[in-house]
Amino acid sequence: MLTRRELVTGGAVGAIAAVATTPEMSAASAAGAGTPEVPLAQEVDNAALRRIAEKTTEIEQSVNGLSDAFRTNSLAYGFVPSLRAAYTSYWKSHSKFPDFCEVGTGVFYDIYDWHIKNRQPIPVSRTTAGQLVITFMYTQLLVRVDQSPGYIGIPFDRQ
Repeated sequence: MLTRRELVTGGAVGAIAAVATTPEMSAASAAGAGTPEVPLAQEVDNAALRRIAEKTTEIEQSVNGLSDAFRTNSLAYGFVPSLRAAYTSYWKSHSKFPDFCEVGTGVFYDIYDWHIKNRQPIPVSRTTAGQLVITFMYTQLLVRVDQSPGYIGIPFDRQ
């Protein structure tokens, strides 16, 4: 018959349990801190099992966060929600989508990756002045390398 200790310390859970032991547990075992009611080995096992439960909860929360991203129909992540907010503000005041919006390099790369992830054609071009442009939601995003990577300017029209 297997004891609980042999069962817990065997296999993958045992590997986690070995990592789950803390210096406090090692010090407690060296000092003989076991109480007469609960043997020291059982205290160490209980502490290791609590750490495993905490780590399992952390992993479960991470997986749930990732699965929520796949369960929704929204493709808004990264800088996309910020761009949509700027577009919506412009749309409300002008009754149309903006023609242009200046963005930083980080936003450009994020929109570029958005096109790749969603298997869309990548509409990248250059202006006559040589400035890099990527089209997103009917608006041309002008890349400003002199701004911070997360920069999203105020949308504007041709004038």
